[in-house]
Amino acid sequence: MNDSGQKGEGKQKVNEIKTFPVPFPLGEKQANLTIKTNTPAKPSKEQIINQAFKFHSQGNISEAVKLYQYFINQGFKDHRAFSNYGVIFKNLGKLQEAELSTRKAIELNPNLAEAHSNLGNILSDLGNLKDAELSTRKAIELNPDYAEAHSNLGNILRDLGNLKDAELSTRKAIELNPNLAEAHSNLGNILSDLGKLQDAELSTRKAIELNPDYAEAHSNLGNILRDLGNLKDAELSTRKAIELNPNLAEAHSNLGNILSDLGKLQDAELSTRKAIELNPDYAEAHSNLGNILRDLGSLQEAELSTRKAIKLNPDYAMAHNNLGTILNDLGNLKDAELSTRKAIELNPDYAEAHSNLGTILNDLGKLEALILLSKSIPETNSFNQGYNLITTLEITIANLLRGDFSATYLNINKTNELINQGLLDMIKKKENRKNTLNYSRLIASLYPLLKKEHNNPNSSKIPHIGESHCLSFAHQTLSISSQLKQIQPVLIKGGKAWHFANNNNNQWKDSLTQQIKNHNYSDEIFISFGEIDCRKDEGILNYAIKNDKDISEVCKKTIKGYMGYMEQVLSPTYSKKYYFGIPAPTRKQELLDDLDLKRIEMIKIYNSLLKQEVLGRGSYFLDVYKLTSNENGENNNFHMCDKVHLSPKCLSILFKNHLYEPNSVIQ
Repeated sequence: MNDSGQKGEGKQKVNEIKTFPVPFPLGEKQANLTIKTNTPAKPSKEQIINQAFKFHSQGNISEAVKLYQYFINQGFKDHRAFSNYGVIFKNLGKLQEAELSTRKAIELNPNLAEAHSNLGNILSDLGNLKDAELSTRKAIELNPDYAEAHSNLGNILRDLGNLKDAELSTRKAIELNPNLAEAHSNLGNILSDLGKLQDAELSTRKAIELNPDYAEAHSNLGNILRDLGNLKDAELSTRKAIELNPNLAEAHSNLGNILSDLGKLQDAELSTRKAIELNPDYAEAHSNLGNILRDLGSLQEAELSTRKAIKLNPDYAMAHNNLGTILNDLGNLKDAELSTRKAIELNPDYAEAHSNLGTILNDLGKLEALILLSKSIPETNSFNQGYNLITTLEITIANLLRGDFSATYLNINKTNELINQGLLDMIKKKENRKNTLNYSRLIASLYPLLKKEHNNPNSSKIPHIGESHCLSFAHQTLSISSQLKQIQPVLIKGGKAWHFANNNNNQWKDSLTQQIKNHNYSDEIFISFGEIDCRKDEGILNYAIKNDKDISEVCKKTIKGYMGYMEQVLSPTYSKKYYFGIPAPTRKQELLDDLDLKRIEMIKIYNSLLKQEVLGRGSYFLDVYKLTSNENGENNNFHMCDKVHLSPKCLSILFKNHLYEPNSVIQ
């Protein structure tokens, strides 16, 4: 599953809502008007509106509101009063009242460009983007040189996904007013969305040059620098935004994203919670908090935060996708599929969601659905080509699992072409790049060694569950107890023995549970897990050293938990269970370091304990270690298709020479 944490939008609209100035200079002394409605001498219409303008201009909003309302209650009609009152309503967050007041201003003066532009902003905030576009275009029709309206139209078009026209509108605003800082900042947002990050940085820096105290531009610059991988400067820019405007919720949320990328998860949580404190209805911040809590391992809280984001914005595709990844981690693959499909429904060009759905379908064993998904992926420039590579590899694996060798061969070539085009570097997460490269190399090495003709009608299938090691014998035939069996691989990607030993539910346990439902055609099963647990850079060795634990004890605890879970889940369906041991480690460098030596000894211990546990529980054990090790405990390189996985050719040798039956004497 791909990492789904993404930043909030961070865009800032031009604060273009206009009030009408008082018709006399603000510097001129003017006596404040006192309204006494119980006296016969009432102030004139002009006296009331001028005093309202004055209060409004001075920022005395409460008094301005009283006078605007009094003006309206007296039955006076003036477009300026209704327009200004609409501005106040908008700033107070009362968008419906703002819309009504602004529409009244337009009714009184249909040619008022500012009011049409203001209405466009209000409608945009209400989520009514199409009508917002119409109102803003009307403002431009009335005043073609209205720079702020062109800039606001760019924002609306951006929200509608029309990035090219959004760029044109915003550049027009800059042409009309080169010193409009907001337009330069908005252009930076649009260029960022278009993937033109260097140009986006230049535009945003121009906005800051024009207005050094422009907090939103500093925050947007932080987003762009984050996307450019310059996290330290991104943090500095975002902290500057917060210094300029401590109440800017977007900046606090963006800072949380940056701190998360820097691995400072506790600080990231605090920043994101501050954003929510400032704006409890900030859907993006709730979604981002979900991502951070997921990384902190608080999956239930992460689910709650992400569901809150969706409640606030049901059409928020990113939150649905993020919820899918959390449900996946919680071991709820079916609901993870539904959430991820919803994200794609809302945004058909959402590359990460397509990729995540492919992984979920693979984990559920829905191979036909996975292949169908690949055919529906949109061929657009917005679809990240890195995800295209991941998806192509998923299809390659799916075809191999299905036994469609011709399609497997075609997709191996496609995958290699994409890698040769440099698409591996476009995969954002290092772990995903590594897994993609490793799987592509495995299948390219394994494919030529697999026998591809299976015309024997008398053979029956036997499932082989495991991580990548279950692919080694994909669709090969073997005689067991004088019966010909064809091996059906059942892949649980990334599965470790530790995942099954863990008391908590997770995606690997759920994948096993869901997939064996489709493979109940046999009372026999092959099982291959544990190799990932025995690697140099992860698993048992790292855990034991980091926590000062005895390696043998960690192996024993892991194996007992793993076997206990497997026997519990598999025994109701399969009476004969064949567990494969772990290959001896392949020497990867001339000189072995201390970790290499410890790993060699650990793998020997692991296999010995696994054999003992398997046979003691009444199952069969295939001693892969004995087959593959030399006198030093290293791999003899006689039976491998690469440095990690067994060759298909060794299967018959394993069963002939290294099969241990239950209650065998352990040597």
